[in-house]
Amino acid sequence: MEKKKALRTFLSNARIAEIKAEINEYDKMLKADDRGNVGFLPHIRDHIQTPAEIKKEIAKRKEHLQQFSPQPLKGREADKAWAYVKKANKFMDEHRLTKNELFQKYPKKDETSTDFENAVKKQMAWQLGIGQKVERNVKHIMRRLDPQDPTVTNLERLRR
Repeated sequence: MEKKKALRTFLSNARIAEIKAEINEYDKMLKADDRGNVGFLPHIRDHIQTPAEIKKEIAKRKEHLQQFSPQPLKGREADKAWAYVKKANKFMDEHRLTKNELFQKYPKKDETSTDFENAVKKQMAWQLGIGQKVERNVKHIMRRLDPQDPTVTNLERLRR
């Protein structure tokens, strides 16, 4: 039996910016001055203080960036991904709650609402069924298609 390959979790644009800022801070520490002082006060013993350790931390963060930053899809892979996204969007439109179903009023104590009950059942079926898997796949693919756009994984903009 084959194991399915798990989707890689990508870094968000904000986290990528944080890591790049950390790398810049470490670079500044290396270039602090010519006397060998790397920017830390001598009484702080819990922090990295040697240039070799700083360089090791920079390399570790660069590797982390390279490994977990989304690499954009190109060519035939991008075409296949767009085709999947279009197919998945159509599937989600058919099975996910519409805005009217999602934002209807909660029924009062003495009235029954079959529309409300049907909407709850539909949402539960979506969350427990294949819906969440499809959404996760679409988010993953969209993140690869346009890594620079932080809103590309917002599926609410697709809701009809």
